[in-house]
Amino acid sequence: MIRFYRLFILITILFVISACSASEKEVVSETKSEVENVFLTGNQKANKEKETFRYYMPSSFSVVEQDDYNIVFSKGKTKVILFVNPNESYDSEVLYEQIASEQKVIIDETWNEDGRFAYLKINSIGEKDKHELVIGIGGAKLTTETSTSSMVSTATAMMEIAKSIEIIE
Repeated sequence: MIRFYRLFILITILFVISACSASEKEVVSETKSEVENVFLTGNQKANKEKETFRYYMPSSFSVVEQDDYNIVFSKGKTKVILFVNPNESYDSEVLYEQIASEQKVIIDETWNEDGRFAYLKINSIGEKDKHELVIGIGGAKLTTETSTSSMVSTATAMMEIAKSIEIIE
């Protein structure tokens, strides 16, 4: 009888845990919505400057390495790569068109607003609970691998960075 109760409690706990966690589909939908919202309404001001561009760096990010057109950020254990092509305008689709996906595409969204072309691409990379995020505006592109549980916050921060980029002439 005690074994039955233990089994019942274990099954109940597993059911509650699985019911409480958001599905991948829900997280992807929320990520799309939040990224679009940041693109349309967000207005983070640049707080860092390089020779060729200014950008916003969230307080949860740190710079791991950089060169003229690339910055590798760290957000905890997650690495985010920023590439900026100062020769491309804010409405350029060149970087978006160059993204070749060998993985399973989960979402591929684009937006055009105020002379800016933005995109969000989420790919499944074959590992459980891991996804590739690619977010960009014009000549700026950010790429990372993230877990489902961190997807919304990471993608939102990435769009804040992309939206803040100002090319220095």
